[in-house]
Parts: sequence; C-alpha cells; structure tokens
Amino acid sequence: MSDPKYKNIGEPETKVQEECSEVIKAICKAQRFGWFNYHPDDIGYNNICRIEDEMDDLIEAWGKLKQKFTILRKEKRKIEQANQR
Repeated sequence: MSDPKYKNIGEPETKVQEECSEVIKAICKAQRFGWFNYHPDDIGYNNICRIEDEMDDLIEAWGKLKQKFTILRKEKRKIEQANQR
C-alpha cells in the first residue's frame, strides 16, 4: 500500500511499474500461503484485502498515467499543427 508521504513523488509511469509489481507480489503470496491467510502483524487483513488495496493503488497510478498521456497527445498535436504552418 502506498505511503501517503510518497504520493506525489516520481513519474506516473514509474508508479504504474511499482504498483504492478506490488499487485504481482500480493497475488503470488496469496497463491502460496492462501487467500485468507494474513501476515502476523496484520491480523484480519488477509491476502484478498491486500490484493484489493494494491489494485486500488494501481488504478490510481494508471489514472495519473492516462492524464500524462492526454497532455503528451495535446503537446504533440500542437507541435504538428505548428509544423504545418
């Protein structure tokens, strides 16, 4: 799960990569140790909950990357239009 103090640090593409790896890790642990198993320090917070939280983080990161794509596309169109003049 994302630490709030790092929420606005890093590029969106890096965050998507990181969150993808965290989702993969959470799913691997669930498959290995059980969907309803949990870390001893997080009693009641089972692997399904962890995967859902990691997926939420990934969805948020993906949204920010999509916003960056929108900005990049607009910039590209402006450059193309300027070059046509």
